[in-house]
Amino acid sequence: MECIVCGGPAEQMDSTGDYKGWLCPECGRYRVSGTMLSMLRGRRFDLKKTRTCLQERRKASSEPMLTSHDTNLLVSPTDQV
Repeated sequence: MECIVCGGPAEQMDSTGDYKGWLCPECGRYRVSGTMLSMLRGRRFDLKKTRTCLQERRKASSEPMLTSHDTNLLVSPTDQV
């Protein structure tokens, strides 16, 4: 399995809701809502912004979630990061 944020090797975790979870050695443990996953079609996460966001959210939760409110973290595949 690959990390949806960085593309590196990651473990996909079991989910009990409308989200998927990953455990990545570089990005850490995080979840992505089903709505955000559907918004990714043809786009990807900005690596630096997303890792910063996840790091900030870990102050409140050990397993932060990226949701449809985080569209500012998405870039098109042709955008340079």
